[in-house]
Amino acid sequence: MWDKIWNQVYDLATLPVLCLLLSCILSLIYWKRLPLVLKTLAVFLFFNFLIEIGARFASIMFRQNLPLLHLYTIGEILLL
Repeated sequence: MWDKIWNQVYDLATLPVLCLLLSCILSLIYWKRLPLVLKTLAVFLFFNFLIEIGARFASIMFRQNLPLLHLYTIGEILLL
C-alpha cells in the first residue's frame, strides 16, 4: 500500500494537485484581502483539493473512486 502512495507522490499526474495546493495556500494567506467573489472561488478550490485527495486515496484503498464524482458534482453545483 505504501508503494502505491509513494508512486502517487512521484507521478507526473501529481503536478495539477500541487498547483491546486499552491492556489489554496495563497488564498489562505491573502484571505482577508480577497473580495467576496474570490473567496467563493477559494472555497471551491479547497473543495476541489479535498475531493482530489479523497479520490486518490479511494482509488488506492478501494480501487474505485466513482462515488466521489457524485459528491463533487453536488458541491460544484452549490458553489458555482
